[in-house]
Amino acid sequence: MIYLEHIFNLFSSGKLNFKDFSGKNILLVGGYSLAIPVVKNKPSLHFAQFLKFAFLESGAKSCKLVATPEQDNGEDVPCDYSFELEDLLLPPPDCAEIHEPFDVVFILDGLEKVSNPAKALAAIRNLCVENGQIFLFLRSILDLSTKNWLDYYEDNWRYMPNDIMDFYSDSNPIYFNPMPTLEAFLIGFKKTDAEFHIDENFAFFHCRVRRKITYAESLKLNFFRECQDLKNLAKSEFTDKLQHGYLDKYDFFLSKFRAEQFNLLELGVFNGGSLRMWKKYFPKAEIYGVDIDKNCKKYEESRIHVRIMDLSSIENLKSLFDIQPQIIVDDASHFWSHQISSLMTLFEVLPSGGVFIMEDMETSVNTDLYPGYNDFEISAYDVCERVARVVMSKREDSVGDLLSKEITRIGMATDLIAMIKGSCIFIKR
Repeated sequence: MIYLEHIFNLFSSGKLNFKDFSGKNILLVGGYSLAIPVVKNKPSLHFAQFLKFAFLESGAKSCKLVATPEQDNGEDVPCDYSFELEDLLLPPPDCAEIHEPFDVVFILDGLEKVSNPAKALAAIRNLCVENGQIFLFLRSILDLSTKNWLDYYEDNWRYMPNDIMDFYSDSNPIYFNPMPTLEAFLIGFKKTDAEFHIDENFAFFHCRVRRKITYAESLKLNFFRECQDLKNLAKSEFTDKLQHGYLDKYDFFLSKFRAEQFNLLELGVFNGGSLRMWKKYFPKAEIYGVDIDKNCKKYEESRIHVRIMDLSSIENLKSLFDIQPQIIVDDASHFWSHQISSLMTLFEVLPSGGVFIMEDMETSVNTDLYPGYNDFEISAYDVCERVARVVMSKREDSVGDLLSKEITRIGMATDLIAMIKGSCIFIKR
């Protein structure tokens, strides 16, 4: 969030002037991690919305908003287009039906997460008219953290100003403004008619290996690099699971079920995107979703069933036994007490080889970012850690509190427990 505040300060201080973009067709990419309070006691605007209104108020001809699939959950993100930046080099309609170039292209965030930075930067250039302006707001190698709201989930790339200028060597630099800490910078170019080609061998700084590498080299890094089916389905269904970075791990563990007939139970429905993702990924499975929101009933369709109930009730959890699921995904409230009770109640119903996934466990370990979820004496993470100790030691839980008996029962019945980014995966013996 602090990074987008830098751009906000540039406009509010006059170092960037909205009137300078009068009469222009503008494309804004990103800007959904900062909320701008406009009127007291009224809902805040996304920073992208705020900039759009400000540009139009100052005389811009038009202003379109782009959200990447990670930012767009299909329901509450106001945008004109949703696509991956590198996909803009594809012919219509795969390029999100953007058929005309813009006078100004403003990238507020997103380039840190692309798979192919060279392709994405070329696509951004392709969106701009000759003599048009390109502004890129980028995080530098001086900040490799992920623990903040703008980029809480893992990044792929970092950038330095000289690298961007070398890549856009055909264009004229017109603007440069770094944050005081130099952790991020805003750089601008004027596009010329000089010859340009995509340099796939251009090296950018990769966050995982902490050095510059090419896109081709990055393809060899990830153990889960071939497990992309769930991630691709998540993009098309606008599920918020995409932003967490764990779908390739799920693909690794769950692909063995793809040809089987079984029932999948997901706690928490939200906008229905993950239910549709599971339906496509498991073509023979029946998908069951449970949520307290009655509006979630509208997401029912062939092979997707939705039950409405309060999952804080143990009796309600037990009523789900009749589904007889092979896979259970807890993506509900993320309160500690709810996550613990769903594991201890529903793990029993799984057959041998069944899978239980407890999602969004950041609420257990990042209490500064998720205040109010700590509604129990120990966290869901602590419970999972104690289960893992039982699995490893083959001995009873040694804590001796009210949960010990259930933790021992689950641990003795678990073949594998895997902690991944944000989730814990249990496979039943």
